[in-house]
Amino acid sequence: MKKKENMPSWAYWGLYGINSRKVCVRYFIASLILFISIGIYAIITDSYSNLIFLFVPLWYWYSLKWADNNSVWEESKN
Repeated sequence: MKKKENMPSWAYWGLYGINSRKVCVRYFIASLILFISIGIYAIITDSYSNLIFLFVPLWYWYSLKWADNNSVWEESKN
């Protein structure tokens, strides 16, 4: 993805290397599944510092929403 003129840095870095909305949604789902796994592990082992990984799916989610609201995704050619 190319950086758009009005694109904030956090959204650009969240979407870096992602060319389509479909790929971004897949990354979001994968990061959410990993967070749930890490969350269960953190609770079992009383290692709550691992819950910092909650920010990864949130980052994808907010970047995805920003891109949707600002029409960043290029039309797919079918």
